[in-house]
Parts: sequence; C-alpha cells; structure tokens
Amino acid sequence: MTPNSTSGLYYPSLTGLRAVAAWFIFIHHFPPTFMLGAGAMAFTQELHIGVSIFFTLSGFLITDRYLLSDGFSWHPYLRNRIAKVYPVYFLLTVLTFIFIDDSGWKVFLFNITLLRGFFEELKFTGVAQGWTLTVEECFYLLAPILFLLIRKFRGMYLLIPLVFLVVGAVFSFLPELPIAGYPLLRPFSFVLNYTIFGRVFEFLLGMGLALFLKKSSLSNSWKINWRTSLGLGIIAGVVGLLLMLQTETTSYGKEHPFGTFIHNTFLPMGTMLLLWGLIKEKTWLSRFLSTRFMWWMGVSSYSFYLIHMGIIHDGIFVFITKNWWLRVVLLQASAVALFIGFEYPVQQFIKGYDKGKTLLANMTNVFRQVLALFSAKSMN
Repeated sequence: MTPNSTSGLYYPSLTGLRAVAAWFIFIHHFPPTFMLGAGAMAFTQELHIGVSIFFTLSGFLITDRYLLSDGFSWHPYLRNRIAKVYPVYFLLTVLTFIFIDDSGWKVFLFNITLLRGFFEELKFTGVAQGWTLTVEECFYLLAPILFLLIRKFRGMYLLIPLVFLVVGAVFSFLPELPIAGYPLLRPFSFVLNYTIFGRVFEFLLGMGLALFLKKSSLSNSWKINWRTSLGLGIIAGVVGLLLMLQTETTSYGKEHPFGTFIHNTFLPMGTMLLLWGLIKEKTWLSRFLSTRFMWWMGVSSYSFYLIHMGIIHDGIFVFITKNWWLRVVLLQASAVALFIGFEYPVQQFIKGYDKGKTLLANMTNVFRQVLALFSAKSMN
C-alpha cells in the first residue's frame, strides 16, 4: 500500500480521527437517551462538529496528497476523487430511492448529480447526510485554484472566505432564482451552514497547515505537546459556547448568528491545531488513534458515515434490533464489510484500470489489493 502523502509521509492518527468524527455525527443523530441526562443530551446536539472536522481534514489531506506534488495533474486527481466519493454514494442513493424515498425522478436526479446540496428544500432528501458531499465536491473542484492563490498571496486567507460569503449573499438576497421549482442558495442561513460559500474557511485552514508543514522546519523543533492540548481546548470551548446558545427556538447553538460565526471560524482553528498536534506530537491520543483497530474504523469511516442514517440503519433498527449498542456494532461491522467488499475494490478498479490489460487481469489486480488490506499499515 502507498502512503497517504505525496511527501512520502503517512499520518496514522489522522485515519483514526476520521472514525471519531463519524462517531460524533452518529451520536448527534442517535444519542443514547437511555443513559444520558439533560446536560449530556444537550452536548450530543453539538456533535455535528464531526462534519467540520471532516472538512478541515479534507483540506489538509487533499493539499498534502495531491496539490503539493510536483506532478499534479487534473485527470488523475479528479478520477481519484470520484473513485473515492461517488460509488458508495451512488449505490446507497439508488437503493434509498427504490425502497424509501418516493420524491420522484426529479429529486433523484438532483441527488445522483450531487446538486441537491445547493437547495435547502432538497438538502436532506435521499441519503440525508449526503449534503456534505456537495460541499466536498465543490472544494475538490476549487482546491487547485485556491491552492495557487494562497500559495502566491498570503492575504488570500482572509479575502477568499469574504469573497465566498459575498457571492453566497448575492444569491441569497437577489430575486429568487428557481431551478426546476427549487430556489437556489437561499435563505442566507442555509448558505452559511450547508454550502461551500459559508464553509470554505474550514478547508482553507487545512490547506494552510499542509503548506506550513511543507515549508517550516520550526514545526519539527518544538518539543512541548501544546498543539494537541490547545486544539482540544479550543474545540471544547466552542462546543461550550454552542451549548450556551441553545434555546427553545435554536436546538443547536450554531443556529444562532454568533454560534454560526464561532462554529465556522474558531472551531476549524481548533481542528487545525489538533491535526498539527496529532502529526507532530506523541501523545496518548495520537497513539490511540494510530492503533490497528482505529485504522480499520478510520478507513471504513466514509461507508459508516453514509450508512449510519438511512436505509441500512433503518433495516437494522426495524428488522434486527433497537438496542443502541448493538446497532452501533452492526453498523460498524456493515461499514467494514461495505468498505472491503465494495468501496475499496471499486475505488481501486477505477483508479488503477489499465486499458492494455483484460478485464480479468484488472479484476485480479484489485483482488490482490483487497487481500493486501489485511496486512497494510497505510493507504492512500
């Protein structure tokens, strides 16, 4: 298996962090009410922060893996991103519209093309959590351009988010622009919380960390493990402030204007510091996230994220068990099975398909790569 960095470095703790972020989102959607008091239940409401962690982590990894490579090329970059994101989403979207969602073919097309994330009325249709993939795909398309801008002009770190906000605001406040009957990019609260126009800063901070670690020798010289602690402290502080902003009319603190601001700015700052610490510092957290168990949880976290709510979860809940703990175990086992049996093989087939070889030869190569998973210590 190859390392997950164009510089030849692999960050096992970041793979484990992906699992933690996915678990946060699951608990946010399905809190264990049987064991929580009112305060703990309010806390689970804010574990949507797992999405923000994913966004900042994506900004770092895309920059580190692809954009810092001297041989960057659009074709393999986009092919690899499609291979990673689309097959599992396509499969689950088709199954969801066959068995659960009866919104019709028009909504199906918005979902299958990942355009649903630009419309508030459609954001939770189909695979409900898939709205984040629209944000991710926008970043993937814009990342090479953003990379060139911030690499050449440092001031772009402040200018880019402002430009995105202005563009989002223009769409939100100008006369309504309906597409197939659905208003595009409105209201402004939706733009801030659910689109790239409000969330780009999270990706930019991840990109900035990758650039800093590439250029700075100072990052390797500090021995005090302050980055992990400070990052966790900032994240905890943001969650605490979001809890204080919860009211009867705002179930989540980020629905409050000030909550949106600290969530979209200070939270990714904390995540950036945490990533830096996990990469550079040897702490109990980095060691735990680097274990083989967390590696498996991390590499299957995308599948877990897409099945933790929806057709697979509902099938487990209705036909197998309503027990919270057992559902978690079965969902995680299903995610690992989906990763081994579908996500990873299809990803490798698309990424490594050789037109000069027969279909059987290509399939045999994928089978060998799947077998190699069980001894792999890293993967791209």
